[in-house]
Amino acid sequence: MIRRPVAVGLAGLVIVTALAGLGTQPNVNGTQLKYFPGTGTAIAGREQLATAGISSGVMKPFDVLVENGGNAEQVAATLRSVPGVVGAAAPTAWRRGPTSLVEGFPAIDGAAARHPRHRRPRQHESQRDRRQAYWHRPNGP
Repeated sequence: MIRRPVAVGLAGLVIVTALAGLGTQPNVNGTQLKYFPGTGTAIAGREQLATAGISSGVMKPFDVLVENGGNAEQVAATLRSVPGVVGAAAPTAWRRGPTSLVEGFPAIDGAAARHPRHRRPRQHESQRDRRQAYWHRPNGP
C-alpha cells in the first residue's frame, strides 16, 4: 500500500506533463546536417561540398510530386526561382506515365537551430512583409 498517494499521484502527473510537453514539440525539419552519421570519405565529401561553395541543403533535398501529366520541367524552373532554393532538377528517369518527381535543393539546412535568418514574426507583420524582410536584406539572402 502506498503511504502518500497524493504525493505519488502529483509526482506522476508532473512526469506525464513534462513528457507530453516534450512530445508535442517535434522538429519537423529532421536532424541537423552536422549530426548526420559518417566517417572517412563521407566527412571528406561534405567538406569538399562546403569548400566548393555548394549549399549544405543539397544533402537534404525536397521532392515535389507532379501529377496528372503536369510539366515537370516547368515546375523545376518555377522552383529554381523561389527565394531560398538554389537549384531544382526533373530527371526523365523519375517519370512514370503522367506522374513525375522534381527535386529541389534548399540554400540552407532548414533543421539548423537559430539560423541568422530564422526569427519569430511580429504580430503586426503580414506574411508578405516577413518574406520581404527575410530576403531583401542589404547583405542579400
